[in-house]
Amino acid sequence: MEKNLQIQYLNEKYKKLDMLSKNQGLETWLVKEDCTGKLFILKEIMPELADIYRTLQSFPNKNLAAISQTVKSDNKCIVIEEYISGNTLEEIINNRNTNVQTAFNIIKQLLEVLIFLHGINIIHRDINPKNVMVSTDGIVKLIDFGIARKYKENSAADTTILGTEGFAAPEQFGFQQTDGRSDIYSLGVLFHLLLSGRIPEGNRCLNTEYKEFIQKCISLEPSLRYQSALEAYTSLVSMETTKRVNPVPGKPDKNPVCLPGFRSNIWWKKSIAISFYIIMVIYMCGMLYECSKTPVSFFLEFIALFSYIILAFIAATNCGNWTYRIWPVSRFDKSLKILIRIILFMLIFYYGVMLEEYVRYTMLGLPRSR
Repeated sequence: MEKNLQIQYLNEKYKKLDMLSKNQGLETWLVKEDCTGKLFILKEIMPELADIYRTLQSFPNKNLAAISQTVKSDNKCIVIEEYISGNTLEEIINNRNTNVQTAFNIIKQLLEVLIFLHGINIIHRDINPKNVMVSTDGIVKLIDFGIARKYKENSAADTTILGTEGFAAPEQFGFQQTDGRSDIYSLGVLFHLLLSGRIPEGNRCLNTEYKEFIQKCISLEPSLRYQSALEAYTSLVSMETTKRVNPVPGKPDKNPVCLPGFRSNIWWKKSIAISFYIIMVIYMCGMLYECSKTPVSFFLEFIALFSYIILAFIAATNCGNWTYRIWPVSRFDKSLKILIRIILFMLIFYYGVMLEEYVRYTMLGLPRSR
């Protein structure tokens, strides 16, 4: 009785604006909260899925729709979740708004959320273009846990045979129990679709970009796939790093490692950069000469200059795209990467300057400039 009153309260609190879908008598609505005017999604789900959604509510993630309420009754469960402004991958693919780098970034974010989901024992089981969204601020969101399940240690097979044709792993059709490797299979198919515009034929990758990665993901036998989302993520990032550092001979490097000022082909930026680098070299040579009275002072001055000029410069400018190459920084979002760069720059610069002052004024007794 109390739960029915809670469902009635939700129906009164949220005004239904538009029915988004109806499946097996369960409805999904776009709703507006009366007191705030904010948009939400109201979903009716099967009662057995309540535990999945409550777990997701307890463990929020930026790549999932935030769940604010979950109310279960005898015959159904109502979930209130975040309204995501953006487009599904199906819409993006149909509009041909993808390229290799876009596909890589989408799959990378999906692997990050799969690492999270599998860590809390949830298998999505329905990764396909309709169930992945890219929000207006560029965040990939995995949605619709309508056939998700929790892995059971001693189960031989899934109790329900479900999945989207072409994307579902073979074991989802009754051969054995699904686990995290089933999501990896679907992700491999999705990656192939993003790169080539079609799904693999007979579980054979037909695309040259990331072929080795995709082929391993879509192996028919789960034991031949990546055994975890973390393993797949590490492999994918490693492949991207190799592509950046060792481009294909005869082809332009899509992600060249360039010094700041030479990342674009603008002459005045190059001129400023060249002037800056020349001034820095002259400055460093002059400082080293002043501190060359003993081998120790020369060495320590070199370390100081290398720290507060070169290392601090690399940290601040992201020279060599190091924030996208070094784990775990490569997993962080853009704003956190910028914060890390600022903090590293300040620390390296400060301690480099302190070391130089020690060498010049304590070790060598050089006069301080007024």
